[in-house]
Amino acid sequence: MASVQLDSSLVYVILFVLSSILIVRSLRSSRKDGLRPHLPSPPALPVLGNLHQLGRGHHHRKLQALARQYGPLFLLRLGSMRALVVSSAAMAEEVLKTQDHIFCGRPQQYTARAISYDFRDIGFSSYGDRCQCKSMLGGTDPGTVCEMLDEVTVLLETIAVSDLFPQFGWVDWLTGLDSRIETTARKLDAIFERVLQEHEKSSENGIDTTSKAILWAMAELVKNPNEMEKVQAQVRQVVGAQGVLEQQLGKMSRLQAAMKEAMRLHPPVPLVIPHEVIRDTKLHVYHIPAQTRVIVNAWAIGRDSESWENAEEFLRERFMHNNIFDYSGKDIRFIPFSAGRRGCPGIAFATRLAELALANLLYHFNWELPEGQDIESFEVVESNGLSPSLKSDLILVPKLMQA
Repeated sequence: MASVQLDSSLVYVILFVLSSILIVRSLRSSRKDGLRPHLPSPPALPVLGNLHQLGRGHHHRKLQALARQYGPLFLLRLGSMRALVVSSAAMAEEVLKTQDHIFCGRPQQYTARAISYDFRDIGFSSYGDRCQCKSMLGGTDPGTVCEMLDEVTVLLETIAVSDLFPQFGWVDWLTGLDSRIETTARKLDAIFERVLQEHEKSSENGIDTTSKAILWAMAELVKNPNEMEKVQAQVRQVVGAQGVLEQQLGKMSRLQAAMKEAMRLHPPVPLVIPHEVIRDTKLHVYHIPAQTRVIVNAWAIGRDSESWENAEEFLRERFMHNNIFDYSGKDIRFIPFSAGRRGCPGIAFATRLAELALANLLYHFNWELPEGQDIESFEVVESNGLSPSLKSDLILVPKLMQA
């Protein structure tokens, strides 16, 4: 009997010791968390979090407004998801360069799974995975490809319930989102199959954003006719009888500066494709846990008054004879194609193509607004979307250059 009582007493002692250890650890953890500075964050609603503050469209503008209130680094709660928003060059330097190896993950976005072949493409795969650029054009009708790119863009900017509340993923089936994803994926399969059969090579990732870069550059030059005249004069001085040649672009400093300034104001993707933290880290004075989604607002960084004088104005001169700015993010204040490990792999191709196309447009034609429209009434305003274009179609009247 004494042995049984001793065993019972020993069990109680062990339980007491274990409970004490757990309580002490819990108190230490709570105290440690209490000492950690908390990231600034807008007030959130139950369940929804901060979704109501984003609404529909122009998310880069809304996030810029929140950054002015809460600082260049703040936290959003989107349903059950944590999203860190980066809106200054200094913080982007940490995320895209200094700690790039920690912030280089990709969140497994629900709408991207099917169109990226289960996150196997170069844009959405986890860093370090073997990935390969697929071809999009070849003999495929360009109109079909453009329509497909639009469909993919709309899908990627759609907020899926599965991302915010995984336990309610069935809602995406009810709303028809699952069906749209499957239909788009089948269309992509058909395009890829045709391309592979024809053994043609082209660019999947550059075609849409490149065309929009040209569009924005033309719009800004039309809005600033004195700049248009100066850029055209240099292009026509450089180009010879053979027409515009790629090797001549290096001598067109005004055109290259104008293109960069247009991309500063209108980056092809205002909100860089989201990153994800692959392990716990510290950013500035804040603890950032693994699997936190990271949104870099390239649009806000390009218009930050602390980095750019007269940030809202189109001033080509700021890029003239200034080699510190390139498209790969050498200077983090200018990141139209993101930077670091997850920067756009088609930068060289996209920028060369855009400059060549713009040079041809400016060399061969003089451009005017349609009759009845003047410069004062011409607005350079973007549409909604992941990769916004002009809100209204850019309609210009071309006139052949006189020999």
